[in-house]
Amino acid sequence: MSRVLATLFLPENSVSSVMIRKPLPSLARVVIACALFSSQSHAANKIVFLAGGRSHGPGEHEFRAGSMLLAKALNESGLDIQAEVVSGWPSDEKVLDGAKAIVIYADGTSVVEKGWEKVDQLAKGGVGLMFM
Repeated sequence: MSRVLATLFLPENSVSSVMIRKPLPSLARVVIACALFSSQSHAANKIVFLAGGRSHGPGEHEFRAGSMLLAKALNESGLDIQAEVVSGWPSDEKVLDGAKAIVIYADGTSVVEKGWEKVDQLAKGGVGLMFM
């Protein structure tokens, strides 16, 4: 695909090719590039919120409620995002598979204390992590 993009966007003499081609108009280049990118991704970008347990009085540090509000806003934003909320560390870690980002909304690192190995594996695999 990088060769296709190079052919679309780089000047003709900067791409080594045996075929002779005429440069595409700018708009056509953009449309083709968008089509290439959109055809490769059919699933929504998955974001998982891990909400911490109660640690303060009512109305203070409502981790689950805050996570639910944020997930709802993302899901209704019109962006290619599917957000879901899990209370605490998931009993089945498969819920984290395919996530592009994990948001931990808790006091400190209490939510991930049992899952550091999985968090490390996900981070090394390119999953974004955010602690709030």
